[in-house]
Amino acid sequence: MASSGPACASPTLCLTSSPSVIGVVFAAGEIKTSAMGSSPTGLRPRHGGRAREAMPDAEQAGKHIHPRDRGQGTKLVSNRMLARAKELKKANTPSRFIVNVGDNFYPGGIDAHCGKPDGSVNSTQFAQMWKAMYPQELTEEMEWWSVLGNHDYGGVCYIKGWDQQIFYTYHQDKWLLPAQYWKRTVQYANFKVDFFFIDGNLYDTHGDDNHNICSKIHNPGVHCELSFYPGTGGDCAPTGPHGPDECNSWFEALWQSNYDWLHEEVPKSDADWQILVSHYPAHFDIGVAGKSHITWAEWLTPMGIDLYISGHTHEQKVYYGDMGPGMNMKDTAWVITGGGGGVTSEQLPTADGNDDAYGFMEMEISLHELKITAYSHGGAEEKVIIRNQTTVKPVPRQSHSELVAAGLRVPRRMPPKST
Repeated sequence: MASSGPACASPTLCLTSSPSVIGVVFAAGEIKTSAMGSSPTGLRPRHGGRAREAMPDAEQAGKHIHPRDRGQGTKLVSNRMLARAKELKKANTPSRFIVNVGDNFYPGGIDAHCGKPDGSVNSTQFAQMWKAMYPQELTEEMEWWSVLGNHDYGGVCYIKGWDQQIFYTYHQDKWLLPAQYWKRTVQYANFKVDFFFIDGNLYDTHGDDNHNICSKIHNPGVHCELSFYPGTGGDCAPTGPHGPDECNSWFEALWQSNYDWLHEEVPKSDADWQILVSHYPAHFDIGVAGKSHITWAEWLTPMGIDLYISGHTHEQKVYYGDMGPGMNMKDTAWVITGGGGGVTSEQLPTADGNDDAYGFMEMEISLHELKITAYSHGGAEEKVIIRNQTTVKPVPRQSHSELVAAGLRVPRRMPPKST
């Protein structure tokens, strides 16, 4: 049965004029201080780029677009997105919002020290790296629904101005990142979608100091110098850790809150579609063993999650069904939309555009199906190139007794999922 329509009040977005919606999801890494990750009020994904640093040899040079061509990848993606947004608008099926998958300001986040008072309206990065890179319909008409990535915290530290991205939500009506984890409901004419946005940055709080946001040598240190981002050393109070020694426990507590919230909110959802948005891909397990650990391959389908949207790795990938070891999320479709263009990507983008390095995804959702279309950056000639088309069907959530038997935590009362 289709969902009945709630009142059009936050956190519900009501779109009753159309039975379906098309949107944009993208995240991008820009050449200098960067661009961002995201996805739209319907959906269409994109995400930052991490290209291999090796320069192509002379024979291959003419076949590739190199990431050091100062934002060329990002601009190609932006141009293709804008052209598609205009096309959809002209057809009276406009994109409504963008779902942002993190690393919004690559590679080092907002240039401020965390824990400072709200100064987000004075940051030039929102104008230069967001609105200027994604102009007109992309930021003037569509909301951007966001999560934080490890590079929003600083990449090699946690002391950059990630909290300013949250503050900025409350100064205008297009950038939406109201908290580190949050939920938004979209009510269409004859169906409803619940979006769950999470912060999984616990994943990058251990290991190599050059990719560890809790690194003791970078909080503060190289790339996170107090001379550039003045503040109280590694102390991010009141919004973040008091110092590197408590960084791991702070992120563990943050993820525990995410974990508890997911296990409370997802089983209570009576929407026709449940979509989970995280910076980290679904084959990245997360959490503390015995307390908050989730193996997504064992969690998503039983919980009735229809689509998992992610970024982090800088490429464009669509997974649905058994696509190899570690990549099988069973009935749940999942995407990596990390190819918004920027400093690097997992593969060198080609001049003809036939690659999955940079690009965006468009998702059209209706009561009975969700269609994913992955577009490439289009190459030097900015062609319209479709790399993948996948149709997803709703995933029924297992019953209370089945979830309990599987060892998953659920509330005592659980409404059925509308399908």
